[in-house]
Amino acid sequence: MRKLGIAVAVIVAVLVIIVAVAPLVLDVNRYHGLIQTQLEKALGRPVTFGQMHLWLLPPSVRMDNVVIGEAPQFGSGPFASTQAIDASVNLLPLLRKDVQIRSLDLKNPKVELIRDAQGVWNFSTLGQTQPAPGAPQQPAAPQAKQPPAQQPAGQPPAQGEGGGFVLSNMKITNGQVTLVDEQKHFRGVYNNIDASLHNFAPGKSFDFSVALHLPGPGKELLSLSGTAGPINQSDMLKTPVDGKLQLKEVSLGGIEQVLNVPSLNGMAGSASGNLTLKNQNGTL
Repeated sequence: MRKLGIAVAVIVAVLVIIVAVAPLVLDVNRYHGLIQTQLEKALGRPVTFGQMHLWLLPPSVRMDNVVIGEAPQFGSGPFASTQAIDASVNLLPLLRKDVQIRSLDLKNPKVELIRDAQGVWNFSTLGQTQPAPGAPQQPAAPQAKQPPAQQPAGQPPAQGEGGGFVLSNMKITNGQVTLVDEQKHFRGVYNNIDASLHNFAPGKSFDFSVALHLPGPGKELLSLSGTAGPINQSDMLKTPVDGKLQLKEVSLGGIEQVLNVPSLNGMAGSASGNLTLKNQNGTL
């Protein structure tokens, strides 16, 4: 019994040493280009970030100062930026120099949503390949159908093969959204936004939740949760959504600020309740 206890103690000590030393020995920044390429392919936007840091419990990589570029027709500024992103990764593929991201956790992100004078939103092209500025649009050449590749029995498809970017979870904490509507000549800044997304994969529906905390005397909570997708790649505004909008002691002034409803300007009072929302083919 004593020998068994000594063996267990030795194994635990070895594991502790491995966990403590491995991040110092493994230079995770060697995967910088690979992760950057994966994110750019998934988002269809340029992505830059600084240093990367590795943790083994749980296996994760932190990326500092991440910036996602804007669509060319909306200018050269960033679409989104964040102080840090924690990416949960599969450990064994990482040791084989294969980065497979399972989940993302965004800290204090800032996002700018813009609708131009023609009614086009800057997020509508996320996930699409962006043409180079000034490059002529070429019609896609027809491709002959290829027989599907045979996948070994019992082996799941690798991330990014035939299915694009897959995420088990994505979490946003304390986000800030700047809304610019060039049609209505409106600009608003919204803080304290928390959001989550679960089981995202191209061509499939996924679960989501978004909570917006407004300034005011009450709870001032406006939240939306439900199911969305599959994402309409040609027009994201036509992506199916089936959700519930919940208001908890939201002042009418707060609603006016979020929805830009001039008729509520100057009105006192608050609203609480639930609304069921559905979006089918662009009709809300």
